[in-house]
Amino acid sequence: MDALVQAVVTAYIVELSQGNPGAISVLTQVFRQFPDEASQVCEVLQKRNILGSDLWVLFKQHNKDVAAFVSNLCTDGANVRG
Repeated sequence: MDALVQAVVTAYIVELSQGNPGAISVLTQVFRQFPDEASQVCEVLQKRNILGSDLWVLFKQHNKDVAAFVSNLCTDGANVRG
């Protein structure tokens, strides 16, 4: 990832996480492990207003399983509630 892309991704993660360390960790894992799905995940989170600590809580509801979290948001994103 070049420096510009990394800076943009970092800024996006900080914005969506609202500074919540748990949410920062989740989004970082999503971008690293599922780069092809990361933009869709973020779009669903923004659309449903699942940000900051709500994002962290939703992740914990998926037993802190990044794959399950991403799969749920990408397949059922319209039905996810924070």
